[in-house]
Amino acid sequence: MTPAVLGFSVLALLASCGDGTPAPLPPEGIICNGAPGLRLLARTSFGAQTFPEQTLQVAISGNCTFWARQVGSASRVHTGVLTAQEADDISRRLDYGAWSKVAGGWPGGGVFDAPAYILWNGTDWIRCDPFCEKRPSTAATVRKAVSGLRELTVTLWEKGQPPDGPVWIHLRDYRNTYNRVTSAEVPIVDWPLARDPLTIAEPHEAQEGGIPPVPAVLIDDPVELKQLHKWMDEPLWKRVGVVFIKRPGIELPPLTYEFELQMRDALPFEDATGHLPWPKNTPMR
Repeated sequence: MTPAVLGFSVLALLASCGDGTPAPLPPEGIICNGAPGLRLLARTSFGAQTFPEQTLQVAISGNCTFWARQVGSASRVHTGVLTAQEADDISRRLDYGAWSKVAGGWPGGGVFDAPAYILWNGTDWIRCDPFCEKRPSTAATVRKAVSGLRELTVTLWEKGQPPDGPVWIHLRDYRNTYNRVTSAEVPIVDWPLARDPLTIAEPHEAQEGGIPPVPAVLIDDPVELKQLHKWMDEPLWKRVGVVFIKRPGIELPPLTYEFELQMRDALPFEDATGHLPWPKNTPMR
């Protein structure tokens, strides 16, 4: 077992047999059950309306593949494979087998500028409004799951590697507004893709309403992906979260750009527009 997940094994011993062996999980508590679909999904409400959507925290499939993304940063998605034992340790740490018993919405602490956490076990949804895990009236399973997910996200992200697959991009047009970078150290680069950026760019006014947003575009061309992956792995993108773009051959004043480019690794369980599963109804508890 890797050191990164060892902490979960130690915690799992709290629910063990007398000889220190963890007690067997009930069927509903087994994450790696061999099914190809998702068995665990944890996401936040922040970023649900952005393009591309940036809400993934952790996902684990029935065949033990995981995906993790550090919330609140421009980090890439990381993916890898768990052992069955590692998945069982995670199940115990998050009280995963009891999620269906506490499904529904749990009220938070009245804070509106923090994310809600949305959990799914493939059947039932839990919604934890901001800081619901701090309320004594919230079910112990919910408090345990939400608190444990923060550590789990970091653990799995450090264990995994970025994928080589398709990337969602979203281009925002800033030609008609203030569009200067703050420092000459921030590069303004030429648009690298074959398609005309004007055909897929969203006017910046769409952020203010009145103009329909332009969906993200999925890029799967190997040559174009090579450049996008290179940018996504650079420290500057991870810090700033966007790439500042101009069209090749366009002369602009110093420090001026035309577009902002956002990127995110595509996920195999999202829909055709790049959105993750979302509960249609989570009645409040």
